[in-house]
Amino acid sequence: MIRRFFFWLQQKQGMGIAFKGARAYLSSALRFIDWDTNPMDLMPKAYRKRLEQAFDKNSIVKKQPKIAMTMKLARHYIDKWCKHSYAKQGQTPFMQRSKEEQRVHLLGTALLTYAITALRAGNVLMGTSDNREALCLHIEDIFEYKKANKIPLLFIINNRSKTSKVPIITPVPFNPTSNKALCAATRLLSLVEHRLCVENAKPSDYLFINPSSKKPLRTGVFNKEVQKFAKELCSKQGLSPSIAKLYSAKSLRKFVSSEMKDEKCSPQQIAQQLGHNTLDSQLSYICNDYTKKKPFVAHLYGRLN
Repeated sequence: MIRRFFFWLQQKQGMGIAFKGARAYLSSALRFIDWDTNPMDLMPKAYRKRLEQAFDKNSIVKKQPKIAMTMKLARHYIDKWCKHSYAKQGQTPFMQRSKEEQRVHLLGTALLTYAITALRAGNVLMGTSDNREALCLHIEDIFEYKKANKIPLLFIINNRSKTSKVPIITPVPFNPTSNKALCAATRLLSLVEHRLCVENAKPSDYLFINPSSKKPLRTGVFNKEVQKFAKELCSKQGLSPSIAKLYSAKSLRKFVSSEMKDEKCSPQQIAQQLGHNTLDSQLSYICNDYTKKKPFVAHLYGRLN
């Protein structure tokens, strides 16, 4: 009933106000009918967030579902943006490459970072949220820990959540095969060195810079390139090009969760790796895991009877 009321306010009455104003309007109505509890306080966090965005941006927030990138598809992107470009460019300094080669190299580095860390799209490249400047990667967010006679460790220390102001540490493991082209940690360190030593950037500057515009590389650019290549693959395989719309940087995050499921990781382990805060985010994994435990549950009940 409350959801319908808000829909009526925004769509039928054209109340283009901020969410706080709409909530105050509801509070007055609730006092009129002697309701002690505001249903807004009991609304699921994820739904309430979409509702707030709908009011504050004066538009309907539509879900844009994305599917997990398969290992086979991920390898296609790695071949195009990492292996091929690295072999072609060799030891040519970054600044001496063409802008297109620089862009491909950055796309490959972002791709590997997403696939290895499962960070949210806006925590690597510049996203679209209101606090996108704080969330995306800055040079100073990359932290290398060295210990004598030990393999160095690399971490990303930044705000991983859209709402959290507390920095979160995300490990970026080095490729154990020492393949620099396919090592997210090595490529990130190389990019940091280039930004600081060659471009004379400050530690507080953004890490990923678009070679063409000299502005932060955005998730929209990355997603556009992902979908462009996906369309090419669909055409070669006789599939509908509309499938490409289902892929983006989010698909790489889902790729990690799918791989963890295949490796028999628990829903709690997946939630911890992906930094899921809400129950909505965890439910799909928990529900899938629920039925798998039936034999064990039957065994337990059998022992108790």
